[in-house]
Amino acid sequence: MKKVFHPAAIIFTVSIILLLSSCTTPEALYVHVPDKVNSPGFKEKGDIKLDFSVQPQRKDTIGSSVSYSCDFAYAPINHLGIIASWRSVNRLGINYEHLDYPERQEERFMLNGSQYDLGIGYFNKINERHRFEIYAGYGRGYIENDAGNYSYPGNYHADYHRIFQQADYGIGTKHFLFMLGERLLFEKFENFEYSPNDSHIDSFPVNEILNKTFVFLQPYFEIQTGYKYARVNFQVGYQFQTGGPLAKDIYNNRYYYYPSSAYISIGIMLNYAQRFGKSKLKPADNVF
Repeated sequence: MKKVFHPAAIIFTVSIILLLSSCTTPEALYVHVPDKVNSPGFKEKGDIKLDFSVQPQRKDTIGSSVSYSCDFAYAPINHLGIIASWRSVNRLGINYEHLDYPERQEERFMLNGSQYDLGIGYFNKINERHRFEIYAGYGRGYIENDAGNYSYPGNYHADYHRIFQQADYGIGTKHFLFMLGERLLFEKFENFEYSPNDSHIDSFPVNEILNKTFVFLQPYFEIQTGYKYARVNFQVGYQFQTGGPLAKDIYNNRYYYYPSSAYISIGIMLNYAQRFGKSKLKPADNVF
């Protein structure tokens, strides 16, 4: 029998091609740090997943730390998935040497923040090895810079909300699952507070941040491996900015601050499924 591609796989492939064909690759803005995607990889109704993970951060002269995240996912019925996530940005240190201005040889960021996302979507087990899922959702969060007495660029606090669409395709065995996916993220800032007394942030970049929507494309892959009740979760992703003010424009070509566009997340995933308790042996007839 001739094999025909599942419609979900065709939709996913076309989505990836269209998004990548329209993207550019400027650096991510200093007001946004890429984060992992909640990608459960459901098979059937009753599946529950709880994931605790850490995201290593770049090491520099300030030091290094990790950010923390927690993901929850539940499939109440076949083909319907619910996801919820919490993320932190934990003392992400960035030092910057301003080559054009020798008097600013060390400018410092110390980013902190947190956010949550809620989403709902469709999943389908194509066969025992292949699966597909697509989700959409909404989230809120904040990010702030607290670099102490460093005059450049000054301390600030920004609040934002965002919507996202994500899709992935997975190939798995009994103890291993590989997923390849993408997330399209729209982020809008609703507040940006800073002190005019000790900050060199002026009204131009603040207006750019508040009046425009940032758009990011985040391709990623994820590996889950281990026992059926607990698995190691490993995700690697990269971020392209496809809309909104660019880093080189936001300060009129004066500043180029940005965190890394790539991320790595490592965690432990706890799983429960109704099929785990089912015996493969058929019960004997008329046994009391």
